Amino acid sequence: MANIEKPVAIFGLLTDIQYADIDDLVEKDKIRYYRSTIDLIKSAIESWRRIENEEKIKLTFICQLGDIIDGYKNTDKSSYQIGLEKVLNELEKINNNSLLNTESTKLFHLWGNHELYCFDLDHLKKSSLNTALALNQPKLNGRNYFSFDITDKLRLICLDEFEFGVLGYEPSDDIHIQASQMIDGFR
Repeated sequence: MANIEKPVAIFGLLTDIQYADIDDLVEKDKIRYYRSTIDLIKSAIESWRRIENEEKIKLTFICQLGDIIDGYKNTDKSSYQIGLEKVLNELEKINNNSLLNTESTKLFHLWGNHELYCFDLDHLKKSSLNTALALNQPKLNGRNYFSFDITDKLRLICLDEFEFGVLGYEPSDDIHIQASQMIDGFR
């Protein structure tokens, strides 16, 4: 019989939740889910719980890979924070309501372009979406760079792919100006 090694870590991924407090929308044969993404989060958590129970394993961490909310044609910026809090409350149930069979499944957040469409960079730096801040690693001017030792054999390293670009920066900011010039050079 083959010797099967125990995995170093077991983790879940969530990406492109894109919650907005609007009805789902059909665009060109494609359904865009907005409010019902909360149900999709619940479904993911329930699936992870079922796998844990069946396989007698524990989920080590979850990465939320960005685009947690969607500002779909909404000019009321306060709705972004309300939507974000609704999604984060659902994600907090992973630990607070013991939906998974572990006492402290780590939840790591990365930023996507939707975070930068909906919030300015200063807001993100101070928010609960800044995992570097939550891990007490607020290096590099509050950007969301971080590393975390999942186990003694696995380190998670997060880079901020929006460090250099136009998203999140005011048009007068040096980084925005340089990124705009670079983009113009490719046209």
